[in-house]
Amino acid sequence: MAALVLVYEPDLFFSSRIESAGKKFGLEVKTITNMNELHERLKEGLPKLLLVNLDALDEPDELLAELVSRGSCRLLGYYSHVQTESAERALTRGFESVIPRRAFAVKLSEIFAQVA
Repeated sequence: MAALVLVYEPDLFFSSRIESAGKKFGLEVKTITNMNELHERLKEGLPKLLLVNLDALDEPDELLAELVSRGSCRLLGYYSHVQTESAERALTRGFESVIPRRAFAVKLSEIFAQVA
């Protein structure tokens, strides 16, 4: 069974790029576009990796509390290069790593190779 990767990304164009890259590594990549859907999906079980668009994340504390209560998974955030505050906030709240969106797109294959 393929490792599950969840992607919290309201931009469906960008998320399709992420899904395509994940499939090349045999991963099951599911995109979630709103917070309610993400909470419901996490109730079903934790993914091996959760990728989060930090610019679209309204409630990082609530998300992290839910992840902690269910166990743990690798948590990686990406952000617009001008939103450095959201990146710093995410790191202090438990994200394993955060990277600018452009670097994330470049490193996507490397990230997925580690998960696969």
